Amino acid sequence: NDQVRFDSALLSLKPDIKIICPIKALNITRDEEIEYLKEKGIEVPSSSKKYSINENVFGITVSGSEIDKNLEPSKEAYTLTKQKNIGQEYITIEFDQGLPIKLNSQPKDGLEILKELNKLIGAYGFGAKIYTGDCIIGIKGHIMFEAPGLLALIKAHQKLEQITLTKKQLAFNSLASQTWSDLVYSALYYEPLTKDLEEYADSVQEKVTGKVKIKLIPNNIEIVELQSNNSLIKDKIATYAQKANWNAEQADGFIKLYTLQEVIANAASK
Repeated sequence: NDQVRFDSALLSLKPDIKIICPIKALNITRDEEIEYLKEKGIEVPSSSKKYSINENVFGITVSGSEIDKNLEPSKEAYTLTKQKNIGQEYITIEFDQGLPIKLNSQPKDGLEILKELNKLIGAYGFGAKIYTGDCIIGIKGHIMFEAPGLLALIKAHQKLEQITLTKKQLAFNSLASQTWSDLVYSALYYEPLTKDLEEYADSVQEKVTGKVKIKLIPNNIEIVELQSNNSLIKDKIATYAQKANWNAEQADGFIKLYTLQEVIANAASK
């Protein structure tokens, strides 16, 4: 997967270049890598001998051993989400046009927020998932990943979207985000559709501004409060709808019009 992503990204921009990749050409095994590191005085964690572990700013992926056999991961497979806290705690995340800008009222950039959330939320044991998917070349893979900060941001962001976007926007967001994810996962970074979807994302996120309060509890998080000046939930409108003087006859008329196309479709199929 990784080699396809690296090479295809380069070739899509410069198809006439020759890509030289010594680590691929040497075909070094994992055991050989570990032995080389030992020779250089670099300590290798015992878990690295059992699992294939990859870490970046988003989190950690773990594969190998029992995980490859679709068995429950052992305790030593976990790093970020080893539960330490047993109480509860509240945090707030503020978003501006879809992007996180503050954690607990303190301005921070996205990377800082992600790192702090990994520590804060991971300590409650939340953020580990098992994923089964298809590699680019067609092989199915089974991995565990730990991404407490990212999963919390996604959950908080989606809740804020629910009060600031319309029903149609939310429905299309599901399709757009899944399509964009598939494109990027498949190394199609420079596919024109990828850029089209990114422009859509910039546009649809203009109203996604507000504050989200999250309760941290053992092995889970709960969104408990949402605040936004762009919220589409309006008290006056809700009160009006409840007190509106629509009568039963008017309601029946609306229902008949609402189901008209369904009635026609069912009649045509008989």
